Amino acid sequence: MGSAASAQKTIFLEVDGKVRKMVFSQQCSSGDIKQLLCSTSGFPWQSSIILVDQRGILIAIDRTIPANSKNSPYRIISQEASPRTEKEDFFQTLLAQVTEEFTRAFRIGELKREIYERLATLERRVEAEGRRAIDIDKCKLEVKQLRDELEERSSRWSPDTDDGGDRWSPDTDDGGDRWSPDTDDGGGDGRSPDTDDGGDRWSPDTDDGGEGRSPDTDDGGEGRSPDTDDGGEGRSPDTDDGDTDDGGDRWSPDTDDGGEGRSPDTDDGGEGRQSCPCRYYRSGDIIRINPCRDVPNYPKYTLTSETIETLKMPTFDVWHWEYNEMLSCLEFMYHDLGLVREFNVNPVTLKRWLLCIQENYRTNPFHNFRHCFCVTQMMYGMIHLCDLQGRLSLLELGVLMTAAVCHDLDHPGYNNTYQINARTELAIRYNDISPLENHHCAVAFQILAQPENNIFSNISPELFKQIRQVSIIRLILATDMARHGDILESFKQVVSDFDFSKEEHVKTMLLIKCCDISNEVRPTEVAEPWVDCLLEEYFMQSDREKSEGLPVTPFMDRDKVTKPKAQIGFIQFVLMPMFETVTKLFPQIEEVMVRPLQEARDHYEELMQLEEAMAEVQQKKAEILSGAVKVKRNVENL
Repeated sequence: MGSAASAQKTIFLEVDGKVRKMVFSQQCSSGDIKQLLCSTSGFPWQSSIILVDQRGILIAIDRTIPANSKNSPYRIISQEASPRTEKEDFFQTLLAQVTEEFTRAFRIGELKREIYERLATLERRVEAEGRRAIDIDKCKLEVKQLRDELEERSSRWSPDTDDGGDRWSPDTDDGGDRWSPDTDDGGGDGRSPDTDDGGDRWSPDTDDGGEGRSPDTDDGGEGRSPDTDDGGEGRSPDTDDGDTDDGGDRWSPDTDDGGEGRSPDTDDGGEGRQSCPCRYYRSGDIIRINPCRDVPNYPKYTLTSETIETLKMPTFDVWHWEYNEMLSCLEFMYHDLGLVREFNVNPVTLKRWLLCIQENYRTNPFHNFRHCFCVTQMMYGMIHLCDLQGRLSLLELGVLMTAAVCHDLDHPGYNNTYQINARTELAIRYNDISPLENHHCAVAFQILAQPENNIFSNISPELFKQIRQVSIIRLILATDMARHGDILESFKQVVSDFDFSKEEHVKTMLLIKCCDISNEVRPTEVAEPWVDCLLEEYFMQSDREKSEGLPVTPFMDRDKVTKPKAQIGFIQFVLMPMFETVTKLFPQIEEVMVRPLQEARDHYEELMQLEEAMAEVQQKKAEILSGAVKVKRNVENL
């Protein structure tokens, strides 16, 4: 910032033969400078004047007037031949006001630019602080893990023991005699670190097939190696039962054989994963996320007020948005609902989490990230449409939104029926009980287990336990269509006297189910492409079922199913009863959701009639052709 003096300008004027000094601010408008000139020269303020130098050259009356000296003063010349009329004075005043308003508008534009620059600087600082907070959380977690590991080791081994019986040394791994670093009996029960007899002793260099243990063994016996993929007692990171020995439920990150060994890049019908920066791999007995380490930098979009309003409606067209734009919309929803403030979410963590979520949706025709966004947008719309912000807590709203985001994570594109019939790894792991939905939950919470992706890191462990067990898991499991009838019946029993203050009533709400299968409440041009995507995924499954000799799911058989036939039954017997029941609790959805369902049903019934008419025409045409062929043959025989 300059000094006050540098913001002023001084000029000298010749008035009535005398030189006068005039000082004005460079922030003055042209009208202000003109009034000062009139006042200095004794002319009325509304006079029409011009400013000339000693040579008679015209000088512009604005803030750019060149500074002069006493020796070369400017002269002021009045151009008025006669006094102005009142009308001219009015227009002159109006013109001066307009000029001043334009000047003010330009100043406002400059201020806006300055504010935007400061906001951008603040955003960069917030991002840097968020990154620092994430690194601190990660360091804390690593320190805790190291402390736990040291405590575990110290509890299992003491260097001062000398009894050779009940103690364990880090160099031994046998279940019988122990060795202590202080014993030196040379052949009794004490073991020396240099012995290599292949019996009860173990050395880091042994590689035998007996009881000596080596981290590099791969013998299928009792040696354990993280890379083993045998059918013996070598344990694979994906096994969950500890007793299986069939080599079918195991997975190694290095295998890619298309059989039971699962590779993260395979796409073999349920167990493989697409390649992505945030995909999970398996280590030990749990899934671990390999997170993106860089701060996500997908473009930040400024949503217009019109877009924000349409984002709250079921008519929102999800096909016009790219993935980066959908991520920005999801981020906006969390901010708009107050969830970021409620859960004290680091903005950088929210971006990381959303990006990791997007990376863990596969590129299926239907069950992909666009479907995730579609379901979440419908949930956001129903929250506003049904005034849930005034009926549910922010905690409950956060659970609904997060469950919608995570509800189909890592969906393989083949439904539970296929998983169970094909006896896939997921079906075996979850005992044929909602294998896909259980898997979606597992992936969701493995993502949240990473500090850089944990949007719930700043809440208490008790509250997180409630969010996990009582809320999100329950909601995602409810999306299993095999449980649709039971869940709808439970809601029907309480809808007549529904009380939002009763937790058992709120648990029965069908919001997650309504959003998951809500495509047909959208306009036809938005809904119909989803039907095409779903049928494509269905036909892929039925083709695979046929090739593998499995029972073919009837409504997925490309030889029997048509779009109208598939949708009429689904709308009539699944969607209509559910949405009509929800209308009893939220009457406001009748016009924007139930009515479009009725129109969609009528649309597909018309298509069905058209298809039947076309089929009848084709049949008659075939009969006529067949008759003509017979007549021709009879004529030829004659």
